[in-house]
Amino acid sequence: MLIYWCGFFVVVLVMFAHIMCLRRNCRAFRQDRDAQQEGYQRALKIIQSMQANEQGQAKPEAASESGVAQ
Repeated sequence: MLIYWCGFFVVVLVMFAHIMCLRRNCRAFRQDRDAQQEGYQRALKIIQSMQANEQGQAKPEAASESGVAQ
């Protein structure tokens, strides 16, 4: 009986691996993954540019505040 359960478990694992391989190679799945990656890269660029703008604005403000304090 134990051999049957082990065989069943092996079959389920092989089916799972096969389905995951099919999903990874499916064109629609690749397109979705590429679109998500593209959106992530675009959002990362926007965030970096916003941080650069904030740092650029913060430096003159810090200089003017230190000048006022003197």
